[in-house]
Amino acid sequence: MSHESRCNPGHAASIVNPALPVSSISSAERRWLFWSSAVVLLLSVLPYVACTVAAMPDRVFTGLLINPPDGFTYLAKMRMGWEGNWLYHLPFTLERGPGAFLFSYYFALGHLARIADMPLPVMYHVARLAGGAALMWTAYWVAASMTEVTSLRKLMWWLVTFSSGFGWIPLKFGLGYSYYDQQVIAYASAFYGLVANPHFPLAMAVMLLMYLHLFRYQQSLSLRGLATLSVLSLGLLILIPFMPVVLYLVAGAASAAMWWRDGRLPRVQFASILIVGSITAVCLIGMQLQINADFTFKVLATQAKTPTPGFLGMLLSYGLLWPFAIIGMVSAWRRRRDWDFVLLAWVCLVLPLSYVPYHMQWRFLLGLHIPMAILAAQGLVRSIRPAVPRRLVVAAMMSSSVYIVAHLIMSKASVATATVHYPLTYLSADEAAALTWLRTKVPVSDAVFAGPEMNFFIPAYAGQRVVAGHGVETFDAPRKSKLVADFFAGTLDRAALLRDLSIDYVVIGPRDRARGALDPATLPVQLEFTSGDVGVYKVERRPIAGKQDGAQAAMPGLRGRGG
Repeated sequence: MSHESRCNPGHAASIVNPALPVSSISSAERRWLFWSSAVVLLLSVLPYVACTVAAMPDRVFTGLLINPPDGFTYLAKMRMGWEGNWLYHLPFTLERGPGAFLFSYYFALGHLARIADMPLPVMYHVARLAGGAALMWTAYWVAASMTEVTSLRKLMWWLVTFSSGFGWIPLKFGLGYSYYDQQVIAYASAFYGLVANPHFPLAMAVMLLMYLHLFRYQQSLSLRGLATLSVLSLGLLILIPFMPVVLYLVAGAASAAMWWRDGRLPRVQFASILIVGSITAVCLIGMQLQINADFTFKVLATQAKTPTPGFLGMLLSYGLLWPFAIIGMVSAWRRRRDWDFVLLAWVCLVLPLSYVPYHMQWRFLLGLHIPMAILAAQGLVRSIRPAVPRRLVVAAMMSSSVYIVAHLIMSKASVATATVHYPLTYLSADEAAALTWLRTKVPVSDAVFAGPEMNFFIPAYAGQRVVAGHGVETFDAPRKSKLVADFFAGTLDRAALLRDLSIDYVVIGPRDRARGALDPATLPVQLEFTSGDVGVYKVERRPIAGKQDGAQAAMPGLRGRGG
């Protein structure tokens, strides 16, 4: 390739090389990639550092910012691993079934945290940064396998890593969108996923590695190649169980398109997809059989509703990427090279797939930002040649991610010094002390009754079972949440409820007293620990004469179901 074509990405004929080895990445590029990745990771850390620094002496930062309810479920799974377990049980409910080998990534992080004697939130963020680094380096390898033009490689990388749609608009103004829809629209960004949790960026990195292996490295069938693909596929299955379905649909469609283009079957790709996909399918079926065998896991399908936003929501999700990605798709169809078919299949299959009648619809969209960004980069260099306007468009594509960082720092960190604290971002020092006491003094098999916020904190930071916490991982969540609310409002027989649910401890703090008059002296409890205005009480099993068993009427059929 000439020097001119290397430096000018406007040369359409030379921007994509179908067989470019990744070893062509120069030392200068590697240094650039290292420092650029460090900048992105630093930006992802800033909101958390700001929240930690902004916390007042009587406040403790929980370590979670984006979608804290789900974050607490991840910490609760890590807590189970810390305790030496590998079988998953719903952490926010009293009922217990046989359990299943699910969410093993977070269990493994918990085991590692115990071995390293590292606090779970710290391990959580170490894993988040490691997953983000893996995604950024893998994204550049993909870009390097597609083009020799260094400037285009970097443009692809920046758009994959830091571009986003108009997610900042619903985040700031709402526009009638629910909190859930706002999160879904904002999640159409690799950077937002990197800030949110560890498994999103790692899953995207694994997907890219599998595509690289299938369509770049796998030149012949070999035991080593199939073993590598199998390990990656099973890793993806552990991270997000239904994402291998997406991957194999895309890989199969791309291979079929290559067959149509060349007039001959790409045997290596088809055989690899068939063999490794079959192994993964057997494991997926095994997972599903475990889920079916545990009555408590029914809630994962009935209560986990994550529909994909409508047409306007999808437009907002990818924003300025749309017009340039469409231009890139047209160019990709004209070139019809291997990676073009992969990118086209990824976009054209996942978009309709995300609207199939499945309770976890929008999860299929995970990673769609990657082909959208790569195609947009290709469309951008074809449609806007002058450097200055192109840079302005790129800056606009990244503005949402910049806003997300600023929004998290300003709105989340500032609540540490506000009169009203965001209930799931900060703990009071007394609540943190109570959680420490529970973690060190109370068996994890015991059941604790607490208010809505503490029901999130207890499984994550102490490990005990609670009555009603996360709306998805609580068995019969609507009714259980009402019981908790009625208990603190005083609209049911509190003593009877504690006896009927076989509760071992009750935690009462200022958040709970604000919900209604609650005098522990009226309950069959004995104070075991106190810190400031937070008390932990042990429930006495002696029945109280003359009390109506109102809880039994409120919650029939609970006894004997593993509580």
